[in-house]
Amino acid sequence: MKVKKIAILSLSIVLLLQVMVFSVFAASGKAYIFTYTWSNLNTRPSGNTTVLRHLWNMGYDAGEYLNNGAADVYSVMSKAKILAIASHGNSGIVQLGTDSKTSLLYANKNVSGSDRSISNLSSNSLSGERLVMFLTCYSGVTSSAYGNLVTTTKNKGAQCVVGWKDTLENDSANDWIRLFFEKADKEHDVVWECFNHADYWVRDIHGSTYANYLTNRCEQGDIYQYLYK
Repeated sequence: MKVKKIAILSLSIVLLLQVMVFSVFAASGKAYIFTYTWSNLNTRPSGNTTVLRHLWNMGYDAGEYLNNGAADVYSVMSKAKILAIASHGNSGIVQLGTDSKTSLLYANKNVSGSDRSISNLSSNSLSGERLVMFLTCYSGVTSSAYGNLVTTTKNKGAQCVVGWKDTLENDSANDWIRLFFEKADKEHDVVWECFNHADYWVRDIHGSTYANYLTNRCEQGDIYQYLYK
């Protein structure tokens, strides 16, 4: 299955030189940012050039992947070093694809057709994945029917997984991922400090009403790893 990637047509000479100079100390591998344009949600800013540039600076082969279905996402999970999904979701479920052709990625379910389940991945198949982000509503909540996205992904070997126990607001979620990778790139901080940086500045940008959402972030795994090496 070949995922649909948004091509970046040009890179500045300055950016190329920055990547070349830093590459001796940088990370490597694929970073997938899956974004979606639903009728009532647009997560494309989560994978825009600003976000990708931070990942490029750290040494990752990063790209935005627009409106891919569950089969596409599932097919690259074991190949990724960093994977972020910014879309609709609920406890145990991520909604993927398009308004006219929707598919679901479950934590744990017997699936058929275009749907996929993380539980069907082989044991430790995600052990090379440094960070998985589920930027979807209730992605950290356990469903009695479908399990927990964060826990199931961690149990398949992913080194660090983050989700949320509440709803996410579109603009603030887009800002959160940008601020997270900004901190990781510019200050080379551990994942935990990048979480805190994104939390603080999203609260500053979007107001105190966002504070309740921030307390509902949940993560599992190695939050003290550095993503740039």
